[in-house]
Amino acid sequence: MTERPRLSAEEALVFLRVMERFDSPEFERAWRVFCNLAASCPDYQSFQVNCPPHSDELAEVERVLRTYDVAGVLVKQGGLNRESLFEVAPSASEVWSKAEPWVTGMRNENSRAHQSLEWLAGQYDAWLLMQIG
Repeated sequence: MTERPRLSAEEALVFLRVMERFDSPEFERAWRVFCNLAASCPDYQSFQVNCPPHSDELAEVERVLRTYDVAGVLVKQGGLNRESLFEVAPSASEVWSKAEPWVTGMRNENSRAHQSLEWLAGQYDAWLLMQIG
């Protein structure tokens, strides 16, 4: 196994700030709502019924999706080390697989909705393949 370069102090600080979002009570609550909805809303139509505009449920789902969007933007721009994120954060690929039908529907109104989450999920899948092989 090859040794990775150490994170700089700045990279470590960014990583810790991002992880604060994942480790917050607000994210934990949002994650529970997200997972419950993923189990009961397999498509955009059922999602809309359970998460109408301005609802608490929609706000919780958006908190999860935006957390991954922020991480994705930071990784894309080189501000966050992807390996460090992928080693400890819940799987971006799992989030994307649950949210994809909803986001596809959201994109009828906003074609750019959660593109960074989708990109990050692809990066996670590629990283995981490298770890296995």
